[in-house]
Amino acid sequence: SGGYMRMDGVFSISASSAFKEEAWKIIQFIGSERAAKVISKTDGGLSIRRSGLQFNTNPLAAVAFEQKPTLNAIDFTDRRDFYLNENAMVQKELQIVLQGKQSLDAAIQTMQKQGQAFVDAFVKKNKADEEKTEP
Repeated sequence: SGGYMRMDGVFSISASSAFKEEAWKIIQFIGSERAAKVISKTDGGLSIRRSGLQFNTNPLAAVAFEQKPTLNAIDFTDRRDFYLNENAMVQKELQIVLQGKQSLDAAIQTMQKQGQAFVDAFVKKNKADEEKTEP
């Protein structure tokens, strides 16, 4: 499971719109097979349609469709410190790789361990904060 997912386009049609049918056609197109092909071939993004995977050159795109949601939702609302720590860790590890002091594989393993520790600490902090605010 992942801790972050972004939806760039959330669409709705106003009930008072004079162009409801036209707006619905646009939304239907965005979710179409044709749009899935274009999205997958151009920006490497994921379409809402699994069929777009056949055109996607990112080897991790198929993996994304196989992910299952986590039962333990993580609220990343107050995540500034989390991302500052994560970014500093990534920069540090990449510098060590660029200096030839460790392999990229070793850096990835280190980042995985440290990143998981950041997530665990964040979750622990949020649970403690929730317990403080519960009546």
